[in-house]
Amino acid sequence: MLTDKVQVAGTVSATSFVGPVTGNASTATALATTRNIALGGDVTGNANFDGSGNITITAAIADDSHNHIIANVDGLQTALDGKATTAQGALANSATQPGDNISTLTNNSGFTTNTGTVSTLADLGITSTSAEINKLDGLLTSTAELNYVDGVTSSIQTQLNGKAGTFDVFSGAYGDLTGKPTLGTAAATASTAYATSAQGLLAASATQPGDLGTAAA
Repeated sequence: MLTDKVQVAGTVSATSFVGPVTGNASTATALATTRNIALGGDVTGNANFDGSGNITITAAIADDSHNHIIANVDGLQTALDGKATTAQGALANSATQPGDNISTLTNNSGFTTNTGTVSTLADLGITSTSAEINKLDGLLTSTAELNYVDGVTSSIQTQLNGKAGTFDVFSGAYGDLTGKPTLGTAAATASTAYATSAQGLLAASATQPGDLGTAAA
């Protein structure tokens, strides 16, 4: 039995060694001290490693640890373009939804009746009948044309029927008159057969039969 150190220049082999052995082994199944491997920076995660097998580190990215522009994220701009704007979303939230009770809505449309259920035109404050409204179906008349009848209080056709009919302009010829009375021979004689006014005056101032006798006296 050796009680002192034995130094051997070369290789010593044995099936086993008893007692502490210093130095590094050429092979080992595990580390003498387990090590913790951790990730640092914006990504965190860690796992213990003793050399006896592989390890997996679950990584986590800290919130707001870094920034990206939209162009760096594939498909993000396309997805955003398909979304409603904030203003559109606000309008959608305030719009009447299926199943809403209209009696709870603010009356901003001039409705006189909000019963919660619209079953007739009267529920919307409309006094016209459906038959009256249907008369406008297919109407192509402009607003200006509709205003032509503004102020008409009765049937236009009835008013027209009470007006005089069409007539021809009188030519001035007696023969063109209709319904004229029967006149004497003089009326049928041409005007050229009679003396003129000037001729009548001359005749009135001319010497008449019997005037000569008086003049001679």
